[in-house]
Amino acid sequence: MREYTDYEMKKMKEIELEILEKFKQICLKYHLSYFAIGGTAIGAVRHGGFIPWDDDIDFGMFREDYEKFLEVVEEECEGKYELISASIQKNVCGHFGQLCKIGTTFTTPGNVKWPYHPGIKIDIFPYDCIPNSKKLLQKQIRTGKFWNRLYILKVIPYPEMNLSGLKKHLVSFACHMIHILLKPVSVDFLVRQYMKNSRKYDGASDYYTCMDDIEPQKWILRKKDVFPLKEIPFENTTILVANKNHEILTKWYGDYMKIPKESERVNHDIVRLDFGENA
Repeated sequence: MREYTDYEMKKMKEIELEILEKFKQICLKYHLSYFAIGGTAIGAVRHGGFIPWDDDIDFGMFREDYEKFLEVVEEECEGKYELISASIQKNVCGHFGQLCKIGTTFTTPGNVKWPYHPGIKIDIFPYDCIPNSKKLLQKQIRTGKFWNRLYILKVIPYPEMNLSGLKKHLVSFACHMIHILLKPVSVDFLVRQYMKNSRKYDGASDYYTCMDDIEPQKWILRKKDVFPLKEIPFENTTILVANKNHEILTKWYGDYMKIPKESERVNHDIVRLDFGENA
């Protein structure tokens, strides 16, 4: 693992902006709504583009637009880009969408053990309706994590773990045994169960979150706070943000306009990075 060189960070962002333009083109053609989230939304407001030390672009889409995007993206990408997701390849990290440039490679510690690796990408997270009840939401989150863990163990016999010593060996052994027990179970079944849980409360409230996040309960928003969307500058182009972007970011991050300490400025560790033939 290593950190980016200045050239690599610059080139990474150039390719991500290229992918962004294709994403925007598809959304405009099919009248699909998206909104910047996380560091992308912060960077757009605070820096007019990328957070200087950040290395990715993140968008949210409500489920109905996300599903339509899945239907049209392959035809629109013309062999130059591809969408990667558990529901498509069945052997990749993450149930959310990753729009990648074909011919590039971007391997991190988080996906190094997966059979299929994304290239340089932008992330597209589906936002699903959630129940008004905190108890039901907690149950939904636990169920989602259960199906996601089974999906991981079905595909990877020894997943990456932040453990050491005897505990690591014991957990690795347990993971491998579950992997063996899951042999009769299809990946399609596990992905369907995960998706069924994510969409369990369609139409139940005006509250939404991304079930693909590690802590979905932290990133709840209301649809009425997202629309109508606002267009703001981002590097040499523009992106869409939630109508109440300031209020949402303040709720999620507090004083997001404050520059964090240097020790808190993090991005991805690199295992392998390849910009492709035309780099």
